[in-house]
Amino acid sequence: MTSRSILPRLPLSHTFSPFFENRRFFEDLDFDRSFSRPYWHDKPLLESQKFGEGYDEIKVSDDSFSLSFDVSHFEPSELKVNIIDGNVVIEGCHDEKIDKFGSIKRTFVRKYALPQNIAEEDVISELSKDGILTIEGKKKMVNEGKIRNIPINRK
Repeated sequence: MTSRSILPRLPLSHTFSPFFENRRFFEDLDFDRSFSRPYWHDKPLLESQKFGEGYDEIKVSDDSFSLSFDVSHFEPSELKVNIIDGNVVIEGCHDEKIDKFGSIKRTFVRKYALPQNIAEEDVISELSKDGILTIEGKKKMVNEGKIRNIPINRK
């Protein structure tokens, strides 16, 4: 009969490392595997939310600007685009949906400051078949270098 230890076997380099206990502590903090995700989604919670890595594209040139981002989880009727106080405000809201696992409700609000000299009345938005929302606008023409004669009226 072979004797087996109930303790897991670890390489000696791990057991004598001064950071071994710290690393084990942080590995134990990944407790979310048991209840917050489906079992087939084996990715730590801290890695699953990588902020700033979504499909957002902002382009500003001398004569126009463009915003593009992925809203493929929303229907066109669930989206609103407004200009409020010099900002483009994009809102999306799902009504609560019930499935076999529970209920889901998604909402988001994004707010982008408009560049200077944008003609707010000419800003347009388009939604592609792939769910990419694009908002575009042109800058107003500034009359630099143009001479305008102002007549002098006599009283």
